[in-house]
Amino acid sequence: MNWQDELKVLGGSGVARKRNSPLKKKLSIIKKLKNISSEDVDAIRNDLALEDMSKFTSEIVSSLLLTKVQSENDIKNVVRVTSALVACGDFARQLTNELGKAISHGIQDAERYWLAAYFFDLQTLTRETTGKEGWREGLIKDLCSKMDVRPRVLFLWYMKESYKDDAIQAEITIQANKVEPLAIEDDEKLAEMARSLGIEVHGKGDGFKKMIGVEDEEFHYYTGRTSSLECYSGSLDAKEIRDYIIIHSGDSEKLDALSRCIKNASNQKEIISAIIQLKLNPNFITPIARILKSMGGIGRKVVSALFKEIYQSKSIGHNDVVSNCLLISEMCKFKEASADEMFGLLDYLFKVRNIEAYCACLNGIGRYFLLNESTNHRIREFIERIRNYKTSKTDFIHANNCLSRVFSPSQTMLNADYRGFFRHFFRKEVFSEGSPIWTRLVRSKATLVTIFLHPWAFEDIDFLASLVHRAGVQVQMIEVVLSSIEIMYVHSRHKCIALGRLYSSLMLLERKDKWPRLIDKAFRLEIDTCFKCKIIIILLQKMPIDIQRQYFPIVRACVDSEDSLDLRILFSNFCESIGVEPPGVDYEDSFDEELNFIRSYA
Repeated sequence: MNWQDELKVLGGSGVARKRNSPLKKKLSIIKKLKNISSEDVDAIRNDLALEDMSKFTSEIVSSLLLTKVQSENDIKNVVRVTSALVACGDFARQLTNELGKAISHGIQDAERYWLAAYFFDLQTLTRETTGKEGWREGLIKDLCSKMDVRPRVLFLWYMKESYKDDAIQAEITIQANKVEPLAIEDDEKLAEMARSLGIEVHGKGDGFKKMIGVEDEEFHYYTGRTSSLECYSGSLDAKEIRDYIIIHSGDSEKLDALSRCIKNASNQKEIISAIIQLKLNPNFITPIARILKSMGGIGRKVVSALFKEIYQSKSIGHNDVVSNCLLISEMCKFKEASADEMFGLLDYLFKVRNIEAYCACLNGIGRYFLLNESTNHRIREFIERIRNYKTSKTDFIHANNCLSRVFSPSQTMLNADYRGFFRHFFRKEVFSEGSPIWTRLVRSKATLVTIFLHPWAFEDIDFLASLVHRAGVQVQMIEVVLSSIEIMYVHSRHKCIALGRLYSSLMLLERKDKWPRLIDKAFRLEIDTCFKCKIIIILLQKMPIDIQRQYFPIVRACVDSEDSLDLRILFSNFCESIGVEPPGVDYEDSFDEELNFIRSYA
């Protein structure tokens, strides 16, 4: 697109004296700007060229941004009209500022893609002779980063049709390749545009599906605007500002007002340094992010510094790395960190095996990225990494907490509703290995392991263990069951007993030469010794007599070291089952003694 006629208008030497018609005439011209058709373009341009509209630039800008745009021709009409106004006072500056604000907040609606196209065309007109080489490609890349998938596709298609320059076409191809496959059911025109750009398009039932439910106003904090910003009196030093944030961490209006004052403060560096110190407390991560995002370029500089600290983490402590990840994740929701930067960070943290920081980062952006069509597929890969990662006991806790936070409460409730179904489905009488449900579950090992780790919800644990072997996840289950007992020991001993019974059933399905090693792992459980003895007795109850007698002295020594009546009773029953004389159980009071006491008291 050359815009030759418009450039002639901009390059014209001298400015003719313009007429100053009545207000009614001027308002009529402004009204026409809200609906510009191809037939009206020349008439509107002539009116604007002849009329003195210098005092109405803000009204003109507002009208142009409210123009009804339904096709690429409408965008060109708006640009042609705009070319007649560029020389009018500070119109160009006001228009560029308003467009920049609208775009920087992000373009989610497909209908508003034209704002990015309009901005690009406007820059092309005004920078035709002064722009540096390659600035157009950089502008396309920057505009694409501010748009969701659908408006981005429309924008790229418009650029492809309007600009035939090789460099621009190459950049369009690069940006189109970054778009994940789309699921378009209701807009055939958009699907055709996407295909023309080389973007894969799925039909109905394929492609992007939301994995999580969203609670009301869940992300409103990151996009909402405050009604009043006159909540901060100013004149506080760095320490007082720090205390102010601690006190008002939940008041978004006061935080926004504070950020405006900090933006113009003389001791800005000192204040920001004091604020950043609060990042070590997770409760203040979100307020800090909100303050920084309202400070324009300063927020971006802070994010860059945080990234640098993480990648050079030898110079800072582990807690600083985790807190940096949390703060960067929050800043990402304010669009101060790009998706590509976040994925790069996650990849780095996984490579260096910093699982706690990885999970902290995933906690912050997981739900946010899962709901975005452009990032949904990529974030799933990182979620699967942590689900399939063979972690230590500590890392297992971080991973488990991370996954439970990423998926919404509504999804958790949905799983709870299905528990009754799986309890019925995994009954020996009704189970069918050829059913499509079982076939799909076997493909998703992580889901199947999650179900099997709830043995207390099922009737027949032995049959459940046989299903574990059929699914081929016995290795994963054996590795994770004992860790689950350690984690769940504090919360529910009943569930730990069920897990112990499942572990015992799984052992029986392994080769005999593996049994001693598996039992020895149970002896290394990091739980209360008394309860550990109970778990081991449960494991040995199903073992052959030779294995039981082999471990009998060790178990007896453990029981003797504990002063627990119920443990001794359990051990006594175990001794009887293997034909060993049980030790005498010393009750504190025999029945006869109690009866004599009652009689004497009576």
